[in-house]
Amino acid sequence: DQSLRRVVKLNFLMIVVCHWVGCLWYMSADLSIVMGLPDNWRDVDESDKSLSISHEDLGGFSAYLRSVYWAIVGMSTVGYGDIIPSNILETTV
Repeated sequence: DQSLRRVVKLNFLMIVVCHWVGCLWYMSADLSIVMGLPDNWRDVDESDKSLSISHEDLGGFSAYLRSVYWAIVGMSTVGYGDIIPSNILETTV
């Protein structure tokens, strides 16, 4: 009982943290545009011909999914390097 509750609580906490970190990463691309920085991770991600993705698919939800993916990979491993920061603002995130 107690151990199951702790596991559920930990998993819920991880999901919430991944969501917030993913949202911060997503927002960093928007802030990069507002600040007039030349590139952002979404533009670099879309220009990669091997991925063939558009972040406007599903009403922008695909960009959110890529952001949460980045958060999960970054928090659980050293990261794969497929989504990388492309300016100083994103590097600080």
